[in-house]
Amino acid sequence: MRNIPDSSSREQETTINSQRFLKAFSDIEHLLRKSTHETNVTTFAGLIIKASTKIDQVKWYLDDLREFADLRNAIVHERSDGHTIAEPHMAVVNKIEFIADKIISPPLIEKIANNKVNILQLDSTLDEAVKLIYSRSFSQFPIFENGTCVALLTSDTVSRWLGAKVGTDVFSLKETKLREVLEYTEDVDNFILLKRAENIFTILFKFQEYQEKGKRLNAIIISQNGFKKDPVLGIFTIWDLPKIYELLRN
Repeated sequence: MRNIPDSSSREQETTINSQRFLKAFSDIEHLLRKSTHETNVTTFAGLIIKASTKIDQVKWYLDDLREFADLRNAIVHERSDGHTIAEPHMAVVNKIEFIADKIISPPLIEKIANNKVNILQLDSTLDEAVKLIYSRSFSQFPIFENGTCVALLTSDTVSRWLGAKVGTDVFSLKETKLREVLEYTEDVDNFILLKRAENIFTILFKFQEYQEKGKRLNAIIISQNGFKKDPVLGIFTIWDLPKIYELLRN
């Protein structure tokens, strides 16, 4: 015979759910008030709108936070018999705890960026790049000159250069400098630099910003402080986005 939990055990479970939900909600609210310097006078709805302009992870979860606010208000209001109006399901509790963790301690870029980066110089020859494209299956290369990152070479740029040379006189990959090939870059604004301490939500919105402008972001280059003279610590391309989505899957 199957054991059926009595009403007291079910009530205890739902009470625990409420406690966990409210704890996670409070943790989120505390961080946002601290980050925005808003007092308790500001409503949570107003708080998340202001925070979303400063904190990428809040912007990413804005719709969820609005729904959590409605549920929180229902939980804290009691019926006349002393019971709460609403109790969160376990799935909702798990979700808010997951989101609270991502908002309070968002994963950093350095945790997921590909750190196998080949650096080429502006006066490197094209045959060096082609060999790397073939042997390493890389398609983007930060290009340096005098210790400064000045461009991003892509396999698309190499293809455009090659297309322009077809039908012309004989040319040599070993004698062609990358500075010549880079003249065929479709858009020189095809990469950005970010410091290693940025979080993964920054990456998502950077790709989104470019897309909204009708442009293509080929790569995000990771360095210590996000400066062009910093050594490259990693690189992130659109093909790495599934790594982020996996981290954000509850």
